Amino acid sequence: MTLAEQLPWLRSRWLGYVLALSSVAIAAICFSYSVGVLRSPYLIPFAIAVAFSTVFGLGPGFAALFLATLITDYFFNPHAGTLSPNRASWIAAGSYGLALLLARLAEQFVRRKLARSFLLQNLAGEQEEEAQHAQQLVGRLDGDVEGELYGWALDRNQMSIPPKVTFYVDERPVGEVLAAHYRPDVKEHSFFFDLTERCTPASAARVEAKFADRTPLSNSPLKIKIPARTAPLHSQAILFMHIPKTAGTTFREAIIENYKYSQVAYLYPHPPGLLISNLGLLPLEQRANFRLVMGHFQYGIHEFLPQDYTYVTIVRNPVERVISHYHYMLQTVPEITLDGALTLSLPEMLERRRTVNLDNLMVRCFSGVDENDVPPGHVDRRVYDLAIDHLRTQFKFVGYQDRVDEAYVALQKQFNWKTRGLLDVVNRGERSGATVDEATRTAIELVNVWDCRLYATIRTLFP
Repeated sequence: MTLAEQLPWLRSRWLGYVLALSSVAIAAICFSYSVGVLRSPYLIPFAIAVAFSTVFGLGPGFAALFLATLITDYFFNPHAGTLSPNRASWIAAGSYGLALLLARLAEQFVRRKLARSFLLQNLAGEQEEEAQHAQQLVGRLDGDVEGELYGWALDRNQMSIPPKVTFYVDERPVGEVLAAHYRPDVKEHSFFFDLTERCTPASAARVEAKFADRTPLSNSPLKIKIPARTAPLHSQAILFMHIPKTAGTTFREAIIENYKYSQVAYLYPHPPGLLISNLGLLPLEQRANFRLVMGHFQYGIHEFLPQDYTYVTIVRNPVERVISHYHYMLQTVPEITLDGALTLSLPEMLERRRTVNLDNLMVRCFSGVDENDVPPGHVDRRVYDLAIDHLRTQFKFVGYQDRVDEAYVALQKQFNWKTRGLLDVVNRGERSGATVDEATRTAIELVNVWDCRLYATIRTLFP
């Protein structure tokens, strides 16, 4: 196929004549200029110098053009040794000006090409990075139970940081949570969201779950029936401060039967604890939906919650609690009790102040003091008075480890919990009920004198 066949506009009769005449004219101009250059060889190096100067800007370029024209007129014109502008001078100036213009155009063209190349590279890099990140976000919207959604999500690049999941009902965003809850099959990467708290009842709503970049989770969307919202058991958030070795696990397992999964926050360093221990990292609406927060925390956790709250807890005779905790550490974290290859006895552990768990732990929990501020052996009257103040003003109920069934019945009446029989014994140590000699008991009382005083006050305030 000829060029005329490929480009039909070349078939015009007049266009052929115009191109023919133009090509001859251009050839004549170029030849005439080349003859002038050959007769005046100084034009080439000066034009190159002007073009090079233009790289540094128009100012240096024009300065080089003016200087090159003067030198040409003074040294290389027919009347050398004088400044007498003539036809040769103007030809030289025009040549240098053309070099300046071409150099400037070439510079802008190259700069534009490089900028576009860098932009495309960066854009491609960002898109590739986003695509790779999107591939690392995985999750599934499993389903719902009476309007409470559940599923799982994680970021393979950052397993310890829970991804945010946003929920849409009929393409309208209704809420978001972090996938930080514990579920036995997916560990600390599950999420729960109660549609009844945010949506009106619907027979078949289209529900979607998406990551922050709008990527949908697998098995999403779903058609879900949203039932009417049930009346809450209570408006306050119950903050169950689980003091270790006080039958708190038994109490916890009985309490959670009264709540939806999305209403419960576990603050433990191990399952079923949340993936993050700082409640403040969760979205505000997710925190506002909690009706039961439980875990090994101290007083002060309410600062992360927008709703009203009340504290409850279970306590135990300090001497019995310390004995139980010591044997628990022997089973679970024996390295704390070791001195080289030897296992420290309980009196030795007390003397060496190895851990706050054996040093007025109940006062620490009620006062909310930080271990870094009050290390073992430094609990004093100030910390104790703070604990007493919180006990009197912030705790609605304090029960006892040896009467945990009665504690549940008392709270069941206050918070409309389900009626149940005796509580199941959970997480009891192998040496539960271990006895020690009187010297060891005396040592425990001396080290935990503030816990003993607090326990006596609790027995008075919550008989």
